[in-house]
Amino acid sequence: MGKELDEIEDDEYQEILAENRHKDLSTSLKTIANTLLKKDDKAVVDAINGQGEKVEALVKAIESIPKPEKPIVNVEVNNEKLLSLINQMSKDIIESNNKVIEALENRLLPVDFDLIKNYGVTQSVKVNYKQANLITIKK
Repeated sequence: MGKELDEIEDDEYQEILAENRHKDLSTSLKTIANTLLKKDDKAVVDAINGQGEKVEALVKAIESIPKPEKPIVNVEVNNEKLLSLINQMSKDIIESNNKVIEALENRLLPVDFDLIKNYGVTQSVKVNYKQANLITIKK
């Protein structure tokens, strides 16, 4: 069955946890995208798909960092290059988050309904829509 729990080193355990979190996040984003997959939700789906790509790029960049062999003997890492790369990816993820927020705010949602009646019988219902960010909650 592989290694026993007490044989797994902390670094390996953390890598396994990170990989599982990444898989869970990817699965969740895909589930959300599939749930919202309607013509009127295309902007939301596109923004969420972009979000997943940005997170995946960050994970690949972190995975590409060379791992020192044990025991660690004077390993030199170019922190400036690493920090600038992570900084750029952080900006990309924030921009992607903003696209998701914008898509959700601009999404049309039903705010009320008008019943169209003829001689007391409802013939049809007219649904009135408004952008999500323009809807106010009545108290």
